[in-house]
Amino acid sequence: MKNIFKYIMLLIPILFIWSCQDDDDKVIASATSAPIVLEAESNAVNLDPNYKNNPALTLIWSHANYNVQVIPQYEILFSLSEAFENPNNVFNTSNRNKTWTVEEINVLVQEMGMAPNEVGTLYAKVISSLGDQGQLAMESNVVSFQMTPYTTYSFNDYYLVGNATAAGWNPNNNNQALFRNPNSENEFSFTGYFDSASAGDMNEGRFKLIETLGMWQPQWGDSRNEGEDAFATSGDVAGNPGTQDGDPGRFGVPASGYYTFGINFNTLTYTITPFDASSATVYDRVGIIGDATVTGWDGDTAMMRNTEFDPHNWYLHNVELENGEIKFRANNAWDVSWGSTTSYSGVGELGGPNIPVTSGVYNIWFNDLTGEYQLIPQD
Repeated sequence: MKNIFKYIMLLIPILFIWSCQDDDDKVIASATSAPIVLEAESNAVNLDPNYKNNPALTLIWSHANYNVQVIPQYEILFSLSEAFENPNNVFNTSNRNKTWTVEEINVLVQEMGMAPNEVGTLYAKVISSLGDQGQLAMESNVVSFQMTPYTTYSFNDYYLVGNATAAGWNPNNNNQALFRNPNSENEFSFTGYFDSASAGDMNEGRFKLIETLGMWQPQWGDSRNEGEDAFATSGDVAGNPGTQDGDPGRFGVPASGYYTFGINFNTLTYTITPFDASSATVYDRVGIIGDATVTGWDGDTAMMRNTEFDPHNWYLHNVELENGEIKFRANNAWDVSWGSTTSYSGVGELGGPNIPVTSGVYNIWFNDLTGEYQLIPQD
């Protein structure tokens, strides 16, 4: 027992010495050099919408050196300000390079606030750090890129065709566009006049939808076969291509008059409801006005309509607009005007706010019965 005690007493100073030696060998991590962006393939980034999947921007940077053997984490920051006000953390990685496609950069910079169809500058830098808490952060130099984002429009559009409509069965005859619900991109409606030359005739008062002017496919209609598609106020929707190989049946109204046609491509259902337009004002003129137009806020650009068929639905084709705002107004005066907050499509309120517009060439539709508007970019 005494011998064991002696051995223990002899080991204590040895352990103490080892402990002191371990303390002396501890290394405190410190940063020695920041990551430097070594390569940006070009300071001019070509955002060509015809090559959306091509590489557009590549960043490559050197190692961030620390005095310990570690793998740093790198954070890539973008900003529209050289001072990096409101920076956007776009990527975290342990690698030393990152590439974005044309489409990725185009979407990203517009989400950050860069205006489409105008030259903008994007700033980038890299921050290195250690651990999950971002210790010993070091920043790289800042590089900048110039680019012109293109308009991103990913919506489907639909047009009326049929003998119930002003276009007849011609798929490229100034066909009326449906109005998209700004809160639900797959819901559409149109309120207007539908003609039935011979009430009760199963082949009159008929219409379908097409997606591309001048083309019969894709087309949409009633899910029943033609000939079995009796007039209905609601039903299921079919498309070719879309839900089947053959053409769908026809929507239809049993008598001439004003109706609201609604269609939901989420549920593939439709409704047709009579609309009372007997007390609606027939305006002499409706136009667009705003700093997005060539005349600014000094005067409006008159819209057109088919007065003999439906005096309440207006249109303009191939109108060039700048980044800015517009409103719709009646009779070249401010007594009656419509506006809203949503771009491309919406429901204008009387005396409502200005409608935001992205620069481009558009076909524009407006309905003075409902205040609905639709702006469709033209390539």
